[in-house]
Amino acid sequence: MSSQSKSPELPEWMGAEVDEYCAWIEKVMTPYPFKHPDNLEDYICLHQNDYLRLSQRSEVRRAKIEAIEMYGNSYLASTVFTGGKGMEEHQIFRVKLADAMQSEDTILASSGWAANVGLIEVLAKRGTPIYLDQRAHASLWSGAQCSQGRAIMVRHNDPESLERRIQRNGAGIVCIDSFYSNTGSVADVAAYVDICERTGSVLVLDEAHSFGMLGSGAGGLAVEAGVAERVHFRTVSFSKALGGHGGCIAASRQLIWFLTHRAHSIVFSSAVLPCDSAAHSSALSIARAEPWLGRNALEMGALLRQELSQRGIDIGTSGCQIVSLELDNEQLACDFYRILVRNGVVSSVFLSPATPLGKGLVRFSTHSQLKAEEIVRTADACATAMDELGLARAEKQKVA
Repeated sequence: MSSQSKSPELPEWMGAEVDEYCAWIEKVMTPYPFKHPDNLEDYICLHQNDYLRLSQRSEVRRAKIEAIEMYGNSYLASTVFTGGKGMEEHQIFRVKLADAMQSEDTILASSGWAANVGLIEVLAKRGTPIYLDQRAHASLWSGAQCSQGRAIMVRHNDPESLERRIQRNGAGIVCIDSFYSNTGSVADVAAYVDICERTGSVLVLDEAHSFGMLGSGAGGLAVEAGVAERVHFRTVSFSKALGGHGGCIAASRQLIWFLTHRAHSIVFSSAVLPCDSAAHSSALSIARAEPWLGRNALEMGALLRQELSQRGIDIGTSGCQIVSLELDNEQLACDFYRILVRNGVVSSVFLSPATPLGKGLVRFSTHSQLKAEEIVRTADACATAMDELGLARAEKQKVA
């Protein structure tokens, strides 16, 4: 970018908000904490969503390279227009996805975000109640905001709270995550299915963090719970267990056909590239053939909860490969991150809008290649950070 180039100044009504936010974030994050070390070889890396470590598998890389050589960097048209070079890669992957998820059909989207936003936007008519778990993925909330429906917040991971709100406001669209990305909480999917069936509501289950991790054929939490055929819509992000980019919606063939022609984020976006579908298909084959990858990641999450608990560190409600420490403010989260890096551990830091305003969160994502001794070192680094920051530790916490 040219040092002489200059952009126009924003009008005061907008510029004031931008200036205020930039000043706040600079103050909180000085020195800037999210630039990870350039060389991560000597670090325990718990900051990525590549849970099964498939992004660098030779089979996945080879499948993508071969597809690029065969089809080029295309298919540059909307999913509405079927056929053409490379479309068979999408079809192979869609069939494999549907089989894994025990669904009639699937449709691909450019991201998990696009899948959720496009789905909620088209489902909710004017005034339709949209019941959203307060910790549900931001894309579900954004879908509600883009729709003509009425967003109603439901207490986190609380089916009884949902039932009370439906009794008060009527049947609607229920949006929950399977594994929650902030807390690591695991939804009681069967309970939500029962409520939706009793009340005539539609269930949207975001399986971004559970797909590929568990379930027969790596199909996710709904498959594991035996309720896959009773969930109206399931969405997936391929940037987690499959180690790629893109997303999908799983539903009946009729509903997928409807979404193909009505969901704005799909109709008005270029279709997923054939090379991505080829890579995702290869990754899914590995996840299904090697179920121990998901089990290892989940077992390391359980071990991390145990080790943190033994050191008197609150693990919240985590029950999967996502383990988070919620802190009282953003600065504490940033300082916690810096101490971890100094002790050889790289985590993620969540600030507003990913957390409630004024709160900070440090998140660990365990993966299939972790070793027990690395988990112990991570827990020790957390204990060091707690002590250096003067944060109270309990004698022992109950492991979830």
